[in-house]
Amino acid sequence: MNKLLACAVTAIGLQFSQPLHAEESFILSHALPEAHIFHPTAKTFMKSLAKTCSGEFNVEYHLGGDLGDWTVQFEQAMVGVIPATFVFANSEVDPRLDVSFLGYVADDWETARKVYGPGGDVESLYKEILSDLGIRMMGTIPVDFGGIAMRKGDTRIPVNLPSDASGVKLRVPPMPIGRIRFEKLGFSVVPLPFSEVYTALQLGTVDGRTFAPPAEIWQMRDVIESYILTNDYFEHAFFAVNNAWFDKLSKAQQACFTTAADTAIAFSWSDAQRQSKDWMEKIKDAGIKIVKPTETQLKAIRASAMENEWKYLQDQLGNDVMARLKKASSPKN
Repeated sequence: MNKLLACAVTAIGLQFSQPLHAEESFILSHALPEAHIFHPTAKTFMKSLAKTCSGEFNVEYHLGGDLGDWTVQFEQAMVGVIPATFVFANSEVDPRLDVSFLGYVADDWETARKVYGPGGDVESLYKEILSDLGIRMMGTIPVDFGGIAMRKGDTRIPVNLPSDASGVKLRVPPMPIGRIRFEKLGFSVVPLPFSEVYTALQLGTVDGRTFAPPAEIWQMRDVIESYILTNDYFEHAFFAVNNAWFDKLSKAQQACFTTAADTAIAFSWSDAQRQSKDWMEKIKDAGIKIVKPTETQLKAIRASAMENEWKYLQDQLGNDVMARLKKASSPKN
């Protein structure tokens, strides 16, 4: 009897020591390597989630694009195949998302944080657009300012635009605003997905690439000759969560998930600027020529952006939204 009683007590103890509900298992993914800001941001999120939501979640983490490139992961987040992901704006799905790539909204990190960071000027607009696509935006993750890179062996430095752009085949992402920006600056644009950029530079299919933040210049350093700091846009991504999946969580799970996401977003905004300086040093040490255009040269590029792509987006988003962006943007505009 004593043995039976002991076994019964042990069984009851084990029963009440287990969680009252099963862990929620979900995928967290992105398409970038460990060196990118996405990875430490993901690690920060998972660490915070384990601390604030003890026993509530089990995260299956995928990085480096093993679940597809970021455009694929964006679409998978829309339908819930991937519940949580770090992705850029996919304007092929919704043209309004071109606002994420709009040129010369910010010229420095302080303005970038004011416009794109937590509680920033475009946060409500992003949330509205993404909600229409079945996505909840937990926040934005900063990357860096982007420029133009010329392929190894091509010594042209296109900074006096549009004259210097004549005959230069330039890769742009396959989205309207990318084509508009660089066509109007005089380049022969070649829309290519990110997965094909390295090979295109290597083989000479293109002479250079755009939408190039420092981390990607370092990643492709052996096929790049020069890096021109046009700083024509500020690259940032969304911490995107499928709406239907999030709505199925308990209120407590939603609350601690949001807390962990807020912690990760805050970390990313503090660490990305530090990483930016490190990347520039690495690029310089790799022997890549870094070119900073003069203010006169930048003024011409900025004027083209305001005249062409800002007008294009005004047709997409309306006068009120563009007026808000203009008010929030760099005073140089």
